[in-house]
Amino acid sequence: MKQIFKYLFGFATIFTLLIQCKVDKKTEQYTDMNQVSILSFNILQGGHDASNVGFPNTRFNGSRFDDLVNVILKTNATIVGVQEDTKTDSLLISLGRDWNRCYNIYSKFKLKPLGSNGELLNACRAYLPNGDSVVVVNSHWWPTGGDGPGLIKQRILDNDIPKDLKVFESEILEATKQIAEGPRGYKATIDLIEPYLEANEKVILVGDFNEPSHLDWTDRYVREGKDRWVKNPTEVPLRFAIAWQGSKALANIKLSDAYRTVNTDEVAQPGITWTPPYPNGTIGRQDYDNQELARIDRIYFNDTGLSCKTASVVTGLNGNGEIKLDCDWPSDHWAVLASFDIK
Repeated sequence: MKQIFKYLFGFATIFTLLIQCKVDKKTEQYTDMNQVSILSFNILQGGHDASNVGFPNTRFNGSRFDDLVNVILKTNATIVGVQEDTKTDSLLISLGRDWNRCYNIYSKFKLKPLGSNGELLNACRAYLPNGDSVVVVNSHWWPTGGDGPGLIKQRILDNDIPKDLKVFESEILEATKQIAEGPRGYKATIDLIEPYLEANEKVILVGDFNEPSHLDWTDRYVREGKDRWVKNPTEVPLRFAIAWQGSKALANIKLSDAYRTVNTDEVAQPGITWTPPYPNGTIGRQDYDNQELARIDRIYFNDTGLSCKTASVVTGLNGNGEIKLDCDWPSDHWAVLASFDIK
C-alpha cells in the first residue's frame, strides 16, 4: 500500500511540475483599463524553418511557433506588431484563444483594418477596454544602399574615413538616402500616419526599421560609447555621430522614441536589437565577430493621450536587455516592449 501511495505521489509531483513549466496560452482578464502594452518582434521568415540562417526547426523540437509564442506571452503584451510574419494563421493559432489578427498586428483587443500595402506597412485600430482606441502601425523598412553601419564598416576597412567627420556623415547619409523611397521607405510610413496625427488620434508605430537612430549615434556616444563592431580588427572604432534620416523624419512629425523616452542614456543603455549572438561559421550568416550591432527595432508614439511608462529590449539570457527570458531565443532580432498609460 505504501508503495502504491509513493508511486501516486511521485506521479502527481511530476504532473505538477509539467503544468508549472507549460506556457498557459489562455488570455488573462485584462484588468488595467487605461494601459496598453505593445511588443515589436521580427520573428524571422514567418516563424517557419530558417535552417538557411541557423534556425532549423529541429533546434526547436520541430517548430519555432511555440517558442515565439512563449516570448510573446511572457512579456504580457496586449498588442504585438510582427515583422516577417507568416502568411498563414500558424502564429495566431499558437497564441491561443482570445487573440485577434489584423494584417501582421495581433492583439487581445478587437482590431479593425485601416490601411495596408501588403506585408510591409499596415495600420489597424485597436479598441481598448475603456472604450477608447489607438491606431497601431507596423512597418518594415528596407536597408537600401546597404545597411548604414555596414557601409561605415567597409569604409573603415578601406581606410577611407576623412578627417572632417561632418563630411563623412554627409557621405553616409547620401549613400543611404534611398531608405526614404518606395513602399518600404519612411515616406510611405509617414504618409500613412500623418492623417491620424492631424486628427489628434492616439498613434503607436512599431517596426524593424533597418536603420539606426540618430538618438543613439551621438557626439557623446563617440566619446564614451563602445565599439559597435563586435571584434574590430582595425584601430578605428565603429563609433560616429550620424543623424540617421529615418528616425529624424519621424521626430520631425512629433513621434517620440519609446525606448529613448524611458532610457535616456544612450551610452549606458544602447538598446541593441540586432543581433543576438550566434556561433561563428553559422550557415548563411557572416561571422558574429564581424557583425555591427545596432538598435533597429523600435516603438514610436505621439503624445496625444499617450504616456510611455516603461520601455525595454527583451532578450535571452545571453543578451543585454532590460528583460531577459530563459529560453532558446527563436529569432535573429531581439524584441522591444513598451507600455503606455491612456490619458
